[in-house]
Amino acid sequence: SILTCVVANAYYLYAGNNTGTIDVWSLATCDLITQLTHKASRTNCMLLKPKGDILFSGHEDGSVAIWRADSNIFLSEHLRQQGAITAMCFNSNHTMMFTAGKDLQILVWDLAAFHVRHIIPMLFEAEQIAMAPHDKHLTARLVTGQVAIYALSGKNLGYVGNRTPSLRSIAHATHGERLYLAYE
Repeated sequence: SILTCVVANAYYLYAGNNTGTIDVWSLATCDLITQLTHKASRTNCMLLKPKGDILFSGHEDGSVAIWRADSNIFLSEHLRQQGAITAMCFNSNHTMMFTAGKDLQILVWDLAAFHVRHIIPMLFEAEQIAMAPHDKHLTARLVTGQVAIYALSGKNLGYVGNRTPSLRSIAHATHGERLYLAYE
C-alpha cells in the first residue's frame, strides 16, 4: 500500500493509505497496534480533535469516517460529500469542521448536529485548507498553485500566490495575521 496521510496524538501515529486502511502505530513502542478498516476507499486526509480522542478520516468516495481514537473503534459515517475529500480542518473551538472536495465545494459541518451549515463554492480544487486564528477566514491551497481566502460566510475574499505548482503548504501564525507559504 502507499502512504497518503499521517496524523498523531500523544500515544499513536495514524497512517492512512491508498487502500482505505489506517495503520495505528504506538509512539511508545514503535509497534503496529492495529489497522482501522472502514471501506476500501483511499484515505486522503485525517484530523484529530485536540484532545486526541476523536479521529476523522476523509476518503476518495466522499465519506468521512469518525473513529474513537483512544480505543480505535469506528463510530459513524454521518458526513458525506459529493466528490472525493481532499482536505479537512476545524474552526478554532472545534465545533465546526470544513471538508474540501473534488466537487469544488468546501462543506461547513456543524459537529454537534452532523449537518452542513453551508457550502462554499470554489473555482478550483483545494489540496489543503486551514483556518486563520480566531476564525477570521479560511484559506485553501489550490491545485493552480494559488491560495484562495474565504470569509466564513463563503464569500471569496481573493487570491494570493503566483500560480506556481511548487507551492507545497500553507500555515497561519497562531497569533497575528500572517499566512506562511512553503514552496518546493
